Amino acid sequence: DGAFAPSTVNKEDAEFANAYVVSAAYEGKFSGVTVGADVAYGNRKPSQATGFDKRAEQYSFGADVGFSGFTIGAGYTFVDHNTHGLKNDRALELGVAYENGPYAVSANYFVSKDGKAGGVKMGKFQKYEVAGKYKLGAGVDAFATFAYLDLNDMAAVAYPDVDKVWTVVTGLALNF
Repeated sequence: DGAFAPSTVNKEDAEFANAYVVSAAYEGKFSGVTVGADVAYGNRKPSQATGFDKRAEQYSFGADVGFSGFTIGAGYTFVDHNTHGLKNDRALELGVAYENGPYAVSANYFVSKDGKAGGVKMGKFQKYEVAGKYKLGAGVDAFATFAYLDLNDMAAVAYPDVDKVWTVVTGLALNF
């Protein structure tokens, strides 16, 4: 339920009347240290079908630093709905990865909190993830990802019995 959900081709089904996003990114390397940063601003006006007449604004920031096989990164997004009774949403992601030869491992944390609607506290979503891969040969990687998702009260409306989820994904990635 992101602020800038894509609209459909059918104009009547569109979730917003108009929108734009402006972003800038930088990547560089200094004495063996890689640095990356990005910033973005988005603005959208909801369609009349949503019942909201104010423009929502989204601000996003991210950065990463890499050295000696390690990469550490973070990103933050803030959505200001500019509507009385609907409070702001925000999301944060933190991660660290290590790559050495054919091996790579990573650990990530993500949290997304919806604001309040009509004075009622909305949902929170958290994800903890650990992943790894091994290069078997040219264009062939074996990988595995383990994740724990805590849906808190987000799932209570549609799926009242599901609020914690474990996932395991494994396979081969072929690039040619």
